[in-house]
Amino acid sequence: MKKLVLVLVLLIASFGFAAESAGDERYAFLLKPLSNEYWQTMKDGVAQWGRENNVIINVYAVDSEENFTGQLSQLEDIVRKEYSGIGVAPLSPVNLINGIVSANRRGIPVTNVDERVDFDQLRAAGGHMISNYTTDNISVGRTGGEFIVRNIPRGSKAAIIQGTGGNLTSRQRSEGAETAMRAAGIEVVAIQPADWDRMRAMDVATNIMQAHPDLRAFYCANDTMALGVLQAVINAGRQDQIIVVGTDAVPGAVESVRAGGLAATVGQDPVGIGIACLEDLIRANRSGFTFDPAREIPVRYIDSFLVARDGMR
Repeated sequence: MKKLVLVLVLLIASFGFAAESAGDERYAFLLKPLSNEYWQTMKDGVAQWGRENNVIINVYAVDSEENFTGQLSQLEDIVRKEYSGIGVAPLSPVNLINGIVSANRRGIPVTNVDERVDFDQLRAAGGHMISNYTTDNISVGRTGGEFIVRNIPRGSKAAIIQGTGGNLTSRQRSEGAETAMRAAGIEVVAIQPADWDRMRAMDVATNIMQAHPDLRAFYCANDTMALGVLQAVINAGRQDQIIVVGTDAVPGAVESVRAGGLAATVGQDPVGIGIACLEDLIRANRSGFTFDPAREIPVRYIDSFLVARDGMR
């Protein structure tokens, strides 16, 4: 684990950026709910980077995963404040498109923070973003699925807990996990959404376990849901029979792994993603950003990693 921590420190440090305050520069980030430790960690990391580099950063967040119109209203308000650049993590691939177009028309560069905007629909609306930094979510799901394969017998049954319906990140993680497990002879008996919510995930997992009493594993598309699923497993007295794998490696999930709760979590680097997006915004602003809807939107991936319980592979 010490080696893992060192790798993460080096990874974050690799995003070093010589930032000097340039006049009235101000940058805004609009994130998903901070009740999810992943986004709270990103907020804290970006804010700290701003303080250390003398860059003004204001971080906003929507109040729930279902408040699509509310998040768009937030973005429209942010655009009116004339920031030097804006980073957005949309609730859905399309809910922020009109706000992004509004920013473009004011000459404000926008970058896509992790959760992907639908590039084709954005382009059709006349909009553009300078970049998208994210994690390869199919690979993330595959890592979780392969961990399950290595730690339960071939022919066993497993289930997948997704986020919200239609969410690209959730769909890709589910696809990666399902493909890995089915290819290795694991029967995936249920794939159900729990809206990224801990209590909802606990209820969904309880129903799945009742329908499949010989279930051996859950893969969850984020750690918030994984911790809810773990509680359902504990409530059913089946923690010695069923392993639970989460996603994001948020502090609470990592602590659960160390304490023998979750079997594993597939980690992302929210701080690294946030800082990389911020650096792109600063470069775009200082180099004289020119809006061009025909320009390709580069997608760059930040590596993921596995945190596993001792004695598991």
